[in-house]
Amino acid sequence: MVKTVIAAGKIPVIPKIPYSKLQDVSSHAPSYNDQIEALYKAYPAIIKGPDLWTYFQSNPSLLSSDNVHPSTEGYNGMRQFSTT
Repeated sequence: MVKTVIAAGKIPVIPKIPYSKLQDVSSHAPSYNDQIEALYKAYPAIIKGPDLWTYFQSNPSLLSSDNVHPSTEGYNGMRQFSTT
């Protein structure tokens, strides 16, 4: 997908996968984020999106009761974090 976006003359923006309090997510997502890091190295044209893993891991209270999706405050914080 990255190659296709770059070939189209566009610049991909790729964030890290967000942290979750759910064991299934928190145990598997780091390997996906490692792959995103590999993409950053292989394709320097990628703009690194926000590190949503670290953000929500540092602010777990901003996750909703399902422990996956941000709460209203989490979405507001995520928007603020993503623009800094």
